[in-house]
Amino acid sequence: QPAAALEKYRKCISLQPNVFTVWENTMLILREAANWEELYTVSEKAMEAFPNKPLSYIYHATAATEKGRLEEALSVLQQADLMTANNPRLRIEWADQTGATLLRKKDYAGAVAVYEKHLTAGGDKNPIFLEHCGDALYHQADAAKAMQMWQKAAAIRKSPTLEQKIASGRL
Repeated sequence: QPAAALEKYRKCISLQPNVFTVWENTMLILREAANWEELYTVSEKAMEAFPNKPLSYIYHATAATEKGRLEEALSVLQQADLMTANNPRLRIEWADQTGATLLRKKDYAGAVAVYEKHLTAGGDKNPIFLEHCGDALYHQADAAKAMQMWQKAAAIRKSPTLEQKIASGRL
Protein backbone atom coordinates (compact mmCIF):
# COMPACT_ATOMS: atom_id res chain seq x y z
CA GLN A 1 0.00 0.00 0.00
CA PRO A 2 2.42 2.68 -1.21
CA ALA A 3 -0.06 5.56 -0.96
CA ALA A 4 -0.78 4.86 2.71
CA ALA A 5 2.92 4.38 3.43
CA LEU A 6 3.73 7.64 1.68
CA GLU A 7 1.32 9.54 3.92
CA LYS A 8 2.94 8.00 7.01
CA TYR A 9 6.42 8.86 5.73
CA ARG A 10 5.39 12.46 5.03
CA LYS A 11 4.07 12.74 8.59
CA CYS A 12 7.22 11.17 9.99
CA ILE A 13 9.43 13.61 8.06
CA SER A 14 7.47 16.54 9.46
CA LEU A 15 7.86 15.21 13.01
CA GLN A 16 11.35 13.64 12.84
CA PRO A 17 13.22 15.05 9.83
CA ASN A 18 16.59 13.61 10.88
CA VAL A 19 15.99 9.94 9.91
CA PHE A 20 17.37 9.34 6.43
CA THR A 21 15.71 5.96 5.89
CA VAL A 22 12.32 7.67 6.06
CA TRP A 23 13.43 10.12 3.36
CA GLU A 24 14.85 7.25 1.33
CA ASN A 25 11.59 5.28 1.47
CA THR A 26 9.61 8.40 0.61
CA MET A 27 11.77 9.08 -2.44
CA LEU A 28 11.55 5.44 -3.54
CA ILE A 29 7.75 5.50 -3.45
CA LEU A 30 7.67 8.81 -5.31
CA ARG A 31 10.01 7.43 -7.98
CA GLU A 32 7.97 4.27 -8.39
CA ALA A 33 4.81 6.39 -8.70
CA ALA A 34 6.52 8.66 -11.27
CA ASN A 35 5.60 11.64 -9.09
CA TRP A 36 8.43 13.75 -10.48
CA GLU A 37 7.29 17.08 -9.02
CA GLU A 38 7.22 15.85 -5.44
CA LEU A 39 10.32 13.70 -5.89
CA TYR A 40 12.15 16.78 -7.15
CA THR A 41 11.12 18.79 -4.07
CA VAL A 42 11.64 16.03 -1.50
CA SER A 43 15.02 15.01 -2.90
CA GLU A 44 16.17 18.62 -2.90
CA LYS A 45 15.26 18.90 0.80
CA ALA A 46 16.96 15.56 1.48
CA MET A 47 20.17 16.80 -0.19
CA GLU A 48 20.11 19.83 2.09
CA ALA A 49 19.40 17.77 5.23
CA PHE A 50 21.80 14.95 4.34
CA PRO A 51 24.52 16.36 2.07
CA ASN A 52 26.60 13.18 2.37
CA LYS A 53 23.87 10.77 1.17
CA PRO A 54 24.33 10.18 -2.58
CA LEU A 55 20.95 8.50 -3.02
CA SER A 56 19.24 11.87 -2.54
CA TYR A 57 21.34 13.25 -5.39
CA ILE A 58 20.53 10.29 -7.64
CA TYR A 59 16.79 10.65 -6.98
CA HIS A 60 17.01 14.39 -7.56
CA ALA A 61 18.77 13.80 -10.86
CA THR A 62 16.07 11.30 -11.82
CA ALA A 63 13.33 13.86 -11.17
CA ALA A 64 15.28 16.63 -12.90
CA THR A 65 15.81 14.41 -15.95
CA GLU A 66 12.12 13.55 -16.11
CA LYS A 67 11.29 17.27 -15.85
CA GLY A 68 13.65 18.01 -18.76
CA ARG A 69 16.22 19.76 -16.58
CA LEU A 70 19.11 17.79 -18.02
CA GLU A 71 21.99 20.13 -17.21
CA GLU A 72 20.84 20.34 -13.60
CA ALA A 73 20.59 16.54 -13.46
CA LEU A 74 24.14 16.14 -14.78
CA SER A 75 25.43 18.72 -12.31
CA VAL A 76 23.82 16.90 -9.38
CA LEU A 77 25.15 13.58 -10.63
CA GLN A 78 28.61 15.08 -10.83
CA GLN A 79 28.30 16.00 -7.14
CA ALA A 80 27.30 12.42 -6.32
CA ASP A 81 30.09 10.89 -8.39
CA LEU A 82 32.73 10.73 -5.66
CA MET A 83 30.21 9.87 -2.96
CA THR A 84 29.25 6.64 -4.74
CA ALA A 85 32.79 5.47 -5.51
CA ASN A 86 33.01 2.97 -2.63
CA ASN A 87 29.45 1.67 -2.78
CA PRO A 88 28.96 -0.76 -5.69
CA ARG A 89 25.14 -0.74 -5.53
CA LEU A 90 24.89 3.05 -5.49
CA ARG A 91 27.62 3.30 -8.11
CA ILE A 92 25.50 1.29 -10.54
CA GLU A 93 22.44 3.44 -9.75
CA TRP A 94 24.55 6.55 -10.31
CA ALA A 95 25.92 5.21 -13.61
CA ASP A 96 22.45 4.16 -14.77
CA GLN A 97 20.98 7.58 -14.05
CA THR A 98 23.96 9.31 -15.65
CA GLY A 99 23.50 7.17 -18.75
CA ALA A 100 19.75 7.80 -18.79
CA THR A 101 20.28 11.55 -18.55
CA LEU A 102 22.85 11.48 -21.35
CA LEU A 103 20.39 9.45 -23.45
CA ARG A 104 17.73 12.11 -22.90
CA LYS A 105 20.29 14.68 -23.97
CA LYS A 106 20.90 12.60 -27.13
CA ASP A 107 24.55 12.14 -26.16
CA TYR A 108 24.46 8.49 -27.17
CA ALA A 109 28.23 8.03 -27.26
CA GLY A 110 28.51 9.48 -23.75
CA ALA A 111 25.75 7.21 -22.47
CA VAL A 112 27.31 4.11 -24.02
CA ALA A 113 30.68 5.03 -22.51
CA VAL A 114 29.16 5.31 -19.02
CA TYR A 115 27.29 2.02 -19.36
CA GLU A 116 30.22 0.09 -20.80
CA LYS A 117 32.58 1.40 -18.11
CA HIS A 118 30.30 0.05 -15.38
CA LEU A 119 29.29 -3.29 -16.94
CA THR A 120 32.08 -5.20 -15.21
CA ALA A 121 31.52 -3.37 -11.92
CA GLY A 122 28.12 -4.97 -11.31
CA GLY A 123 26.08 -3.49 -14.13
CA ASP A 124 26.07 -6.86 -15.87
CA LYS A 125 23.95 -8.24 -13.01
CA ASN A 126 21.39 -5.41 -12.96
CA PRO A 127 18.54 -5.91 -15.47
CA ILE A 128 17.51 -2.25 -15.55
CA PHE A 129 21.11 -1.18 -16.16
CA LEU A 130 21.48 -3.79 -18.92
CA GLU A 131 18.25 -2.70 -20.58
CA HIS A 132 19.27 0.96 -20.55
CA CYS A 133 22.71 0.02 -21.87
CA GLY A 134 20.95 -1.76 -24.72
CA ASP A 135 18.85 1.32 -25.37
CA ALA A 136 21.97 3.48 -25.59
CA LEU A 137 23.63 1.01 -27.95
CA TYR A 138 20.51 0.92 -30.10
CA HIS A 139 20.52 4.71 -30.38
CA GLN A 140 24.17 4.55 -31.34
CA ALA A 141 23.18 2.21 -34.21
CA ASP A 142 24.63 -0.96 -32.70
CA ALA A 143 21.50 -3.12 -32.85
CA ALA A 144 23.40 -6.40 -32.40
CA LYS A 145 25.01 -5.32 -29.12
CA ALA A 146 21.74 -3.73 -28.02
CA MET A 147 19.99 -7.07 -28.54
CA GLN A 148 22.66 -8.84 -26.46
CA MET A 149 22.11 -6.43 -23.58
CA TRP A 150 18.33 -6.76 -23.78
CA GLN A 151 18.60 -10.55 -23.80
CA LYS A 152 20.93 -10.50 -20.78
CA ALA A 153 18.46 -8.24 -18.97
CA ALA A 154 15.54 -10.52 -19.87
CA ALA A 155 17.45 -13.54 -18.57
CA ILE A 156 17.61 -11.84 -15.18
CA ARG A 157 14.13 -10.26 -15.11
CA LYS A 158 11.33 -10.71 -17.60
CA SER A 159 9.28 -7.70 -18.60
CA PRO A 160 6.81 -6.94 -21.39
CA THR A 161 8.92 -3.97 -22.49
CA LEU A 162 12.03 -6.11 -22.85
CA GLU A 163 10.13 -8.86 -24.64
CA GLN A 164 8.84 -6.28 -27.12
CA LYS A 165 12.32 -4.89 -27.74
CA ILE A 166 13.73 -8.38 -28.27
CA ALA A 167 10.86 -9.45 -30.56
CA SER A 168 11.03 -6.32 -32.72
CA GLY A 169 14.75 -5.64 -32.48
CA ARG A 170 14.08 -1.99 -31.71
CA LEU A 171 12.84 0.42 -29.07
